[in-house]
Formats: sequence, C-alpha cells, structure tokens
Amino acid sequence: MIIIKMYMEECIVLESTANSSLVRTESECCMNKGLIVVSAILFIAASILFSGCGNKESLTLGENHSQNLTIIDDNHREVLLANTPERIVVLSPSFLEILDQVQGKVVGRATSQIAQIPERYKDSAEVGFVYRISSEAVVSLQPDLVIAYKGMHENLLPILEENHIPVIVLNLKTYQDVKRNCELLGLVSGHADLGQDLAKKLDNGVQDAIANVPLVSKKTVILHTTMNDISVETEDSIAGSVAALLHLDLAIKSGDMPIAKMNGMASPDKIVYRMEALVEKDPEVLFITSMGANGGALERIKSEMENNPAWLELQAVKNKQVFFLPENLFLLNPGLRYPEAVRYMVEQLYPKNESR
Repeated sequence: MIIIKMYMEECIVLESTANSSLVRTESECCMNKGLIVVSAILFIAASILFSGCGNKESLTLGENHSQNLTIIDDNHREVLLANTPERIVVLSPSFLEILDQVQGKVVGRATSQIAQIPERYKDSAEVGFVYRISSEAVVSLQPDLVIAYKGMHENLLPILEENHIPVIVLNLKTYQDVKRNCELLGLVSGHADLGQDLAKKLDNGVQDAIANVPLVSKKTVILHTTMNDISVETEDSIAGSVAALLHLDLAIKSGDMPIAKMNGMASPDKIVYRMEALVEKDPEVLFITSMGANGGALERIKSEMENNPAWLELQAVKNKQVFFLPENLFLLNPGLRYPEAVRYMVEQLYPKNESR
C-alpha cells in the first residue's frame, strides 16, 4: 500500500507492504516516478483511495504499524524500526508534547528547567540537558528508538549506532516541521490515526487564526537580538514560518547574507544583520525576537533605534509597525501551540477593529 502526503513544501511518500514501510522525501518521489506509477496501479487494484503529488492537501490516513517501518529522517538517513518502539529516549523536550498526544512510550528524556513535561513522562529517566546529553545514560536505558534534534545531537550518532540503537534525527522548527512530525511520530508510535488527527487539529487551529486576515503581502523583516549581537531571522525560523502563514513577504531571506552564529555556533535560521541592508529593504513591518527580556537584549535594540538616525527613516518605525514577539512562542518552539503564535502575530498586525 502507498500513502502519499503533500504538505505545502514537501511531499512525503509512505510506502507499505506486508513487510515494510518507507518514508521518502519529495526529491526521491520525483526520482522514482516509475515506482509510483506501478504502485498506483496496485493501489487501485486493491481498491484503496490514491491521490497524486500534485494535490496540496494531506491525502489519506496510514494504518497503525507493528513491524518493519523504514524512515528517512531529516538528515537523509534511512532507519529501520523492526517493531513499534516500546522504549523511546527523547533527546529534546520539544518532542514530548507530540509524543504524549500519540501515546509514545518514553523511558528517557532530556532534562529541562523551562519546558513543561507531560505528566506521563515526568518519571522518565533523565539523560542530561539538551546540549549535554550523556550517551552512557542513553545506552543504559536500552532504548529501541532514540529521537534526536537536527543540528544538536549528530555527535551522538556514532556511539548509539555502535550499540545498535536506532536513531531518527528530526527538525521541529517551522509549522510544517511540527505538522509533519505529528503524523510521523504517530506512525512510529503505532498510532497513525492519532498523529493524523493531531495534524488536522493543528491545521484547523491555524486556519481559524487567519480566517479574517487580509491577503496583503507586507514587506517584513524579523530581527533577533541578544546582549551581544543582532541577527536577521529567515523563513526557516519560527517567526518566519508564522509570517509565511500570514502571506507576509520577508524582505531579507536565507542566502542574502552569511549564516549568523549564536554563542559561537552556526544558526541556520538566522543570517548576519547589516543596517545598510535594512535601510535598503525599508520594511513595512518589523518583528523583533529576544531571548531573555530581562537580560538587556531589548534595551540594546531600543537604544540602537533611538540613537541611529537611519532607524527613524524606516517605514515600519515611522508607521509604528515595530512589534516585539514573546520568546515562549517565537524562540522556544511552540509545537502544538503554533495556532497561538499565529493568533499573536495577527493581533499585532491587525487589531480587531481592522481585521474584521
């Protein structure tokens, strides 16, 4: 049986037989057109509804699996799960909310002082903070699946693979990432129906939030400020993803500047800030994110606005279209709260008396 899922940016093919399942990306979908055509014939012959990759909507439900699921993760690694995982270790608390909703069986998790841990996972063993995971602690739990965060945990892959522990590396940044992983983690946990329902609920929440938003493509820039630096957030950031849902036009995108570094590490969803580029683009709307409002980061950007005359010439500043976004929705991944993040941005741009 073949299931094809089409998201706004990515086509995922779930290819299932009695013995195996496979999650493939859009590029592989295109490379294997012949396979899809042949499989489609079998699909019809089996009287199962089939829809092609040209559709822009999520197409059909997967069946709960019990064995032999092969996944191609966000690092393009092919990972075989011989059975539905019973002992999952999660290296980032960001995944726990989704796993809770799809009844994933978690025995170990990253330590967190800020994330809300679902009740069912509060007693799960802790394996270290997200950037300081103890590989020994992970291995000692004898997991049959480890879920790692892309860009954070690749250094742990060799030792986990040496111990024959399956690891899937996933991204959970944009809205599409969250929606896709609702379905994927539902499938992995043996509850594909719950994952599908969760993704639909997420979509419905977002659609409700933008139902009365004007389809106006405002030229927008998103800045991120810390105590020491300012950078530009791209379409791959949380705020950039929300802006795309509101049809805003990011005036500065990935590739326009070099990738920025945060705490000495490359940050793929941020690029280097240049005041001259900001002046050249002259955005109509300016969003600003800041981690740690009490640490002086906001004061830094406000001081720059007040003391640099170039800021006063920007449309966004002149028209009072500069908005500060809360870190709990736009820096810490909102996950299933994405509709709330969308509503927040809508309320800033379009006060109720203007958006109705």
